[in-house]
Amino acid sequence: MQKSKPSGSPQSGVLLHGRLLKPKGPKSHSRIGALTTGKLQKNLSCSASPVVSTGISMSLPLEDRTEKPGRPCRSRKEKPAKSKDVDYDRIMAKIPPERLLRVKRVSPKTVLQYHEHISAFCEWCRLHHRSIRTQALVDKALAIYFNELFEDSCSMNEASYTLFGWICLRMRPTVPERELLPMARAALTAWRGSTCVKARVGVIPQVVFRFLDFCIEQNDLDVAMAALLQYNLYARPSEILTISGADVIMPIPSLNSHWGIVFGNSEFSRPRKTGTFDDAVFADSTCRPWCGDLIKRIYRCLGHNSRPVFQMTLSQYESKFRFFSKNFTLPSGSFFPHVLRHSGPSFDKIHCHRSLAQVQARGRWASSSSVARYRKPGRLLLQATKFPIGLQNYFSALSKSALATRLSKWIPPEPTP
Repeated sequence: MQKSKPSGSPQSGVLLHGRLLKPKGPKSHSRIGALTTGKLQKNLSCSASPVVSTGISMSLPLEDRTEKPGRPCRSRKEKPAKSKDVDYDRIMAKIPPERLLRVKRVSPKTVLQYHEHISAFCEWCRLHHRSIRTQALVDKALAIYFNELFEDSCSMNEASYTLFGWICLRMRPTVPERELLPMARAALTAWRGSTCVKARVGVIPQVVFRFLDFCIEQNDLDVAMAALLQYNLYARPSEILTISGADVIMPIPSLNSHWGIVFGNSEFSRPRKTGTFDDAVFADSTCRPWCGDLIKRIYRCLGHNSRPVFQMTLSQYESKFRFFSKNFTLPSGSFFPHVLRHSGPSFDKIHCHRSLAQVQARGRWASSSSVARYRKPGRLLLQATKFPIGLQNYFSALSKSALATRLSKWIPPEPTP
């Protein structure tokens, strides 16, 4: 690979995450990510760098890419599932035995993202002659790297994935993880404090009900059923798509009079995102009495069968939200599956159906700061004004008990072979 020319020489630069970066001088090279030109990819790996540590980190090779030179990483094509499995297996093979259980708590998708961001950081260190042979040097390099990402207006997720990915995949800590890499953590904390992050407050019910009508019109009863349950139960998309008949709670005389769902059923070793088990949420909303009828419908169709209720992936679920948003010209990034988790709490708090403490318990948020956003309805109401007038004024029979009637023909799909 040729060395960078002096700053006065004409250069084309390199695209990283959609930005054009140019070298600053003979010893100050431009930062490029894990995705670079094909020639560089084949000849360069993180483990081959002269500054990569062998004492505190494991050597993880930079995977080859098949993209065209200069293409931003955000527009790259999705890797086939088999290729992702191979990459994940290769990464896990490098993890020492004493760290395997810790790393296995992280989802394969997150592990791959960790690895990609670590590879970008290693490449940046090589180009900027930053040694990472000791933990102190890694801490210093990460802090400087985060500052450059911040100055380049990158997403804060890039720094977050790099920091926690390094701790998870590259370190063998002898102290609690929260005490590792203090300078890098301080830099990330300062970034959060200097950035105005819009709170997730969901969308108004009119948008949700119009989406449900749209799904029923398209004969996508599965999507409508999943979205409706997610909206009422304050569930994450991944939680609602993995429920089964065995997760249904029936009303029990003298104990409980409502239908409910158990998220993270310990009987099947399915932990929630936070690692907890057996969190029960009941269809006891006075403003949405039809939710219990939907759960009852699931039980009648599946009983206590452990077969998943919904036979669709998260990607397929998300695509329906994108299709709806495009058809109704919603503001970009305003309506996607996770928004439903925040839409129910926002509605319930504005109309005083639940207190903040009850919202926190129902949504299973560990910290009270996570539900403080629902105390202020301004963001939700301001965002509502940006939706088309037709959606703002939309009224649907789905808001009445007729909702359960329209979905009464729903039948759980057969499992795909």
